[in-house]
Amino acid sequence: MGPAARKRTDTGSVPTHDRVDDRISVARAAESRRRPLVVAAEDVHWIDPSSAHIIERLMGDASLRRVLWLLTRRPDTAPAEPDVPDVVGAARSTFGDAAHEIVLTPLSGDDSGRLVANLLEVEELPQDVRQLIQERSDGNPYFVEEVIRVLIDRGLLERRGDSWVATASVDRLDIPDNLHGLLLARIDLLPREARHALLVASVIGRRFPVRVLERVLEPASA
Repeated sequence: MGPAARKRTDTGSVPTHDRVDDRISVARAAESRRRPLVVAAEDVHWIDPSSAHIIERLMGDASLRRVLWLLTRRPDTAPAEPDVPDVVGAARSTFGDAAHEIVLTPLSGDDSGRLVANLLEVEELPQDVRQLIQERSDGNPYFVEEVIRVLIDRGLLERRGDSWVATASVDRLDIPDNLHGLLLARIDLLPREARHALLVASVIGRRFPVRVLERVLEPASA
């Protein structure tokens, strides 16, 4: 067996993810020597094992210089898959005192009120509506936005002149207690065709070209 054949055989024996890691490391190392890099990984609480493995390998690669790692996660969310490596823990172990963790606490009642005022471009809301939003959102800014959207979509919060008014008593409002239920409630308000398109899109994946969804939604030819 010649050298070229042996080289192909040896390379083939290396796991695919290791070869991918090596190629990424070489490319990132070359880039980091030219200019500083920022590598961001969002929602690592949902990360898959292969991506976690790659991130761990890259963080431990001494050839990477002038790299700022940004990892975001929700500490109270379980991993999407079992036995997924803890990349945040790996960052602590790899970088030691150079690793800094910023914990975002829930919004206070006053902060939630200011967010609502900015979103609606109005300073005042009915007291019962403001209290409902603060209680249901539990300081989660994204939840605050979604609660407001649900109230508007259902016609329970209307703009009249320079102020917003509640069109029904908030005691009768059926607002889900969590973000998942809140999003489902908004989806239920969509037209049937839109709900179907959303269902198909959720099966395709989190990111895809629009033309893929258009092709799948095309009526079958006779």
